[in-house]
Amino acid sequence: MQLAATSVIINSIPTSIISAYFHPSCQFPAESLALYLRSLNNTYIIGADFNAKHEAWGFRSTNTRGRTLHNFITNKRSKIISSASLTYWPTHTNRHPDFLDFFLSNLPNHIHTNITNINDPASDHTPVILKIRASNDFCPRTKIRTDWNKFRNTMSTLSSLNISLKNSDDINNAVSILTKNIQDTIQASNTTYPAQENHNINITPEIKEVIRLKRRARNTWQRTPKEKSELLASHLANTFKPHNISPDTPHLLRVEEFITSPLPMAPPASPTSPGEVLSVIKKTKEKQITRPRWHK
Repeated sequence: MQLAATSVIINSIPTSIISAYFHPSCQFPAESLALYLRSLNNTYIIGADFNAKHEAWGFRSTNTRGRTLHNFITNKRSKIISSASLTYWPTHTNRHPDFLDFFLSNLPNHIHTNITNINDPASDHTPVILKIRASNDFCPRTKIRTDWNKFRNTMSTLSSLNISLKNSDDINNAVSILTKNIQDTIQASNTTYPAQENHNINITPEIKEVIRLKRRARNTWQRTPKEKSELLASHLANTFKPHNISPDTPHLLRVEEFITSPLPMAPPASPTSPGEVLSVIKKTKEKQITRPRWHK
């Protein structure tokens, strides 16, 4: 049995977070694990490769180690937090993928958890992440308001431009003085006041969605008939708007000119070519041609 543990506080509850590995070649060390948990004397979460098979956490079959671990869980009244996806992907062809990595916990039921798998092919075991929905006890309970006018006036009084900056020591000394003046002035200009408590930290997203729908339904129900009609009229007015189809004046003039222009009665005559003239001359009788007379 290999263990590594740390302690955190979850919703004011001291909790031990334990990462463990249980070798498959020996019996499951239920007594040693129980003795270790008694030494913690507080709430625990164990995430481990238990190398134990039981139908309670998704295995198709049960072995001796699995029955021992299941009896241990029952006696300790612990909860099994197992993923819906397989966590063990063996490389040997005679073995099947299965559930070996999961969590045991005795957290109170009002603290909600969510477990997910990370499909990382770096090992034959996929990493498993357990998310705990709890309040943050380290968040500040006060807010700070800064009086920037006071800060500006104080810095103007403390700052001095008559400083010798001839070498690196003078520069470092001036920077140190300026930094100290800024820190002291901002601290003197700040005012702290209690922050508003947030009582909805531990509400699950499902409950928040139900509350949101409830408030929306109440808001709709409490509207008067006049408000409902005005809301519908506003919605229809914004949805159905007339389109501006009036064309501009130049376009209207072009259309009118085209409509009032006379239509041609016949297509225009095509131009005459020299070949056509020669053909007409050849077809004309010789006596019909008036020849010029030459006078002697």
